[in-house]
Amino acid sequence: MKPITNIHELQEAIREMELVQMHRKQALLKQIDVTKQSFKPINLIKSTLRDLAGDKHSRNSLLQTAASIGLGFLTKNMVTGKSASAAKNLLGGLVESGVQNLTSSETIQAYLKAIYKNLFAKKHKDAAPAANDVVE
Repeated sequence: MKPITNIHELQEAIREMELVQMHRKQALLKQIDVTKQSFKPINLIKSTLRDLAGDKHSRNSLLQTAASIGLGFLTKNMVTGKSASAAKNLLGGLVESGVQNLTSSETIQAYLKAIYKNLFAKKHKDAAPAANDVVE
């Protein structure tokens, strides 16, 4: 920056600095608004789901965890039923923990993935049989 030698140059420099300050203030207010919008609960959920949809490792990990918890809870309920017995509740908790640990094995994971694909994979419609195809 060149040295200011007279009042006219000083006033011009002040105007330029005020203009820069106004632009920075507008940019800051805009960024505050963007940040405020991103912290709304619905936007946090959307961004989390978008991240999970894009990351295959996270999606598989989430499915594995959900399956593990679900199977553990299901087996605990099968063991304990509606019983209020402390012994059955303890046994149910042990079974639940065991099933959750068991579902982390690779064999069980392979079965769960196959079941998931069979249940939720999009079904492709078969093409209509050609005239020369034999239908039995």
